[in-house]
Amino acid sequence: APHIGRTASSSSTEVLTPPRRPSRAKAAARPTPGRQAGTEWGNVEAIAHKVGAEYASEEELRPLDDPSGDMKRAIRGIKSGDWSTRFKAMNNMRRMAMHHADTLRPHTKRVCGLLKTNLESLRSIELKNAILTIVDFTRFLRKDMDVCVDALLPLLLKKATESNQFIRKEALLSLDSMVKNLTKTKFLTS
Repeated sequence: APHIGRTASSSSTEVLTPPRRPSRAKAAARPTPGRQAGTEWGNVEAIAHKVGAEYASEEELRPLDDPSGDMKRAIRGIKSGDWSTRFKAMNNMRRMAMHHADTLRPHTKRVCGLLKTNLESLRSIELKNAILTIVDFTRFLRKDMDVCVDALLPLLLKKATESNQFIRKEALLSLDSMVKNLTKTKFLTS
């Protein structure tokens, strides 16, 4: 909004002058909506909570009542066009890995192919849950995840070199889990 100010040529005349704009450096330093000062992605967990997408802790991932049926529903869910459906399906995949690994094992390669698509997501909430799912898969399926290394490793390495700290941190955690739990020769030759 314009403000009243004095001109240099007339000390008694008041004229409308436009307000001063902040310098580009100051404008860039201000947090934008959805971001917090000092972070690249803002508080992703707060955003996830706001939209109803909660990252499930290990304690919250309870066994499923119908593992075979839930496996089929989770595969359909991961292929969904709706990101929140994919998010919930990934949480169910994590539950499958933790409590029903025998049911998940025959589908490991197929599910990893579907997770690869989520690793390419531009939606940070979905991307983080895909990485958490991969971490749980490597922790609980261990050597059975060897079939997924060729598909997932290049993407995770790329994410680990991102300038974005949030993505880089999560990707490094997943790579660490792979190193600890997969066959070393398979991991190193990929």
